[in-house]
Amino acid sequence: MKSRLNYVCSYCAFEIFASMNQITVTCPQCDESMQEI
Repeated sequence: MKSRLNYVCSYCAFEIFASMNQITVTCPQCDESMQEI
């Protein structure tokens, strides 16, 4: 089972779904590091 976590960029509020084994997530719109919520 592949769990999915919701990540959002704290700068532009862009939200994406990232796989649980993916540690670093980057927003494609502003290139800011995203935080897990």
